[in-house]
Amino acid sequence: MMGSFQRPSGAPMLDAVLDSAIDAWPARICVGLMGVLGFPLFYVVWKYLEPQPYESLALRLALAALFLPFLAPRSWLEPLRRYWPWYWHGTLLLALPFFFMFMALENDTTQWALSYLTALMFTVVLAPAALAAVMVIAGGAAALLLHLARHPGADLSQHVMVDAWPVMLFAFGGGLILNLAVAQHKRRRTEALLSVAGFVAHELRTPLSAIEMQLDACAHAPQRLAERLPMLQRETRRAHVFIDMLLASVQPTRLQAHQHQPVSIAQVVRNAVQRYPYANEHQRRAVRIQMADDFVVEGVEILLEHLVLNLMKNAYTHGGGLPGFCITISTETRPAAHVLVVADNGRGIDEHELPRVLQRYYRGQGSTALGSGLGLSFCQDVMRSLGGNLEVESSTRRGTSMKLVFPRFPADQAARTAA
Repeated sequence: MMGSFQRPSGAPMLDAVLDSAIDAWPARICVGLMGVLGFPLFYVVWKYLEPQPYESLALRLALAALFLPFLAPRSWLEPLRRYWPWYWHGTLLLALPFFFMFMALENDTTQWALSYLTALMFTVVLAPAALAAVMVIAGGAAALLLHLARHPGADLSQHVMVDAWPVMLFAFGGGLILNLAVAQHKRRRTEALLSVAGFVAHELRTPLSAIEMQLDACAHAPQRLAERLPMLQRETRRAHVFIDMLLASVQPTRLQAHQHQPVSIAQVVRNAVQRYPYANEHQRRAVRIQMADDFVVEGVEILLEHLVLNLMKNAYTHGGGLPGFCITISTETRPAAHVLVVADNGRGIDEHELPRVLQRYYRGQGSTALGSGLGLSFCQDVMRSLGGNLEVESSTRRGTSMKLVFPRFPADQAARTAA
């Protein structure tokens, strides 16, 4: 039901209202029960059990009636779905900031001051931050006007609400800050999911396009099917590996599902450099392969290609437009490890961001490029599954070096592989 709202573009406040109402839809019955039962019930509490100076059964029953539609079956509300966001927030405005402020002003007791504080927190939880602030101000102003209309010339200087305003302000301000933090986190996760969806579409399109091209060729020349089968099988495996790569982003143990085999790192680099979807010839010429030695690692060739492709993509994304930009792919040898280095001379990474670049969903501050924040974290997961590691070295305005550190392959097995 809630998915049918149409959103005008360029209206962030309206989007926040709609999102809040959509998020609240599953909780409407719980909130409805609290309203329908709570208002009459607390009339008994404040009228007879803990008597207060002022009570109004008529006002409470009117507000309780506003919550009755929350309990209606979904099919009954379907024709009115376009009005749901306004009805939801309008009811909250009257039942929380307005009612509780009015009763607090009328009673001038500690019990009602605490009740109003509770209403503030419910408002922050149930409405977006900006709208919650508007609701509290509007509801409070309306309650104050009604109170002054009932008591012309009333002196509020000694009112309990005046004494309690620092606590109220602190609680409400803290609630708004938490509300904004949660909303920002949700927005980032949504952006990440959208980026992942685009990334999936792009990456799967490559093998699917290759398969389609080969099948079209076979349709025109069926006798050549046998010679094209290896390509079809390879692209199908590539698609399967990519799907496992995505699943491994949320379940790293899946990286162990593929049987590791000896793989030449030089072949991996050649395949990745050849397959990279360069935007233009200038990007293609910016890649320099300076591998003094080849070495063999245990892994899945297509998965290792994705590591190199990810590192190349990261380099192009964060520095590809700079004059003289280049990517250098080289190797290093350590006593207990072989290292593949993908280095660039781009913008580099700020020192305070370096510890976070391998975290899942993290994107650099001020980043405007499309990305999911999953690429480098996935590379780290793959390297750890191979017993290795991903190291990041960077300096602002000097560039970044991404180092894939592999454990040394046993010498006798390497010799058999070479043979």
